Amino acid sequence: MYKQDFPIHSTNLAPSYLGDELSKIDGYEHYICGNRVVENGRPVLGEDGTPVTVDRYIKVYGSDDMDESAVKTVIDKYIADYPAYAEAKQAEFNAQDYARTREDKYPSWQDQLDQIFHEGIDKWKETIQAVKDAHPKP
Repeated sequence: MYKQDFPIHSTNLAPSYLGDELSKIDGYEHYICGNRVVENGRPVLGEDGTPVTVDRYIKVYGSDDMDESAVKTVIDKYIADYPAYAEAKQAEFNAQDYARTREDKYPSWQDQLDQIFHEGIDKWKETIQAVKDAHPKP
């Protein structure tokens, strides 16, 4: 096993090339990428009830003859690329903020159907349009 820590706190997503490049190394089996503290298979929770995190880590598992210098080269490239990758993923998430806000503001589908039944489609359209107007697409 080869383990490397690095100081990035963010998403558990990894660029797809990480697994692809590691799989080219003789003796490679699989890897784990994370930042949660785990004991006995369960995340350790802090006083506020949220999982305790540490600097991100990558554990690469393989046979004893796995070339650790090749693994380190792949991981170093990943670490160098990670900030731009995480920034792009965050931008994708942020671009959908209006949609998440709208979702919370719309009436439930049950209430919408009830409104259509009792007040008609035109009144329902007004209700939905008010939410859309209050939270427009960027």
